[in-house]
Amino acid sequence: MIVAKGEVGTAGGVGAGGETSPAKRRPRALRPELCRRYAQKELARGLPGILQRFIDEAQKGSIPHAKALMSLAGLEKDHAVQVTQTKRPKSLSEMLLRELRGRPGTRAEIETKQAVTMRDAELREE
Repeated sequence: MIVAKGEVGTAGGVGAGGETSPAKRRPRALRPELCRRYAQKELARGLPGILQRFIDEAQKGSIPHAKALMSLAGLEKDHAVQVTQTKRPKSLSEMLLRELRGRPGTRAEIETKQAVTMRDAELREE
């Protein structure tokens, strides 16, 4: 039965005050964020037992359980962080100054050149 605007009736569980009766009230749908929170709490509550069963099975020799545990712990080869040191590029001003001076860039290079020229001189003398 449809109640026209302004009329007050009991159709559809609507009482005289416009309120629905508790027996006919539909439960409200949960918002997605509340569902996620509930799922996270339930998972956190059950996780220790789940992990312990995984550990027990892995210790018995189950490869899939061991792989799953390694994945959860972040110990897989694919996910390992590879640390690489990169050499800092030389600044433009540093490169230009070296070109203008016409000298080798480091003390080691200078010492190497001196050692090579001394060795060449010794070889010529022999």
